[in-house]
Amino acid sequence: MVQGATLPIDARTIGRDIHTKGVVNLKRLLVGILSSLLIALATAGIASGEAWFNLNTGAAFVGRGDVIAAAGKDALVIPDPMAADLSPFLLTWVGSEDWVLSCRYSDGSTKVFTYTYTRGSMGFPHARLAPGNGNITGYTYGPEDNLFWPDDMGPVAEGCSAMTPAGAYTVDGGAISHSALYDTHLYFGGADIPYTLLG
Repeated sequence: MVQGATLPIDARTIGRDIHTKGVVNLKRLLVGILSSLLIALATAGIASGEAWFNLNTGAAFVGRGDVIAAAGKDALVIPDPMAADLSPFLLTWVGSEDWVLSCRYSDGSTKVFTYTYTRGSMGFPHARLAPGNGNITGYTYGPEDNLFWPDDMGPVAEGCSAMTPAGAYTVDGGAISHSALYDTHLYFGGADIPYTLLG
């Protein structure tokens, strides 16, 4: 049930209506419950579903309602890069791709294999404050805020390097094919935020 939403139906009358008025009224009753629930969902509490991450630019936005719905109102905090525990302040995006690679090594060996490559971004977002009362209305994030994700070697270099035989090095490699992105997530302070992937 959505917090703050009420249904204009007395639950005590449901059993009596079913018993005394039959199937027609049961159907009418169920339609009424569903309609009331949809209205409650549309008008309840806070707006959410604003969050997005742009794959091309590395920019992101998480709305106030997104944070509250995923982690509660106490999770609305102004990021502090100097805090001893950074986890409540970090924004992280991750996604995976499966790449089929062909790699050649200095010992003369070659390998064709599938490598799961993880793309990501992690850093401190900027709190957006409402004028006047200073309430946090959301968080913005740009590519310049990507502070903690490892240097991106790219799927070919990373995959070939990961499969290098002992005592050898990668001579060259190439991509044969790759999958679409899957298992993508946007996290704020550890909470998994429903979002729209752009780009």
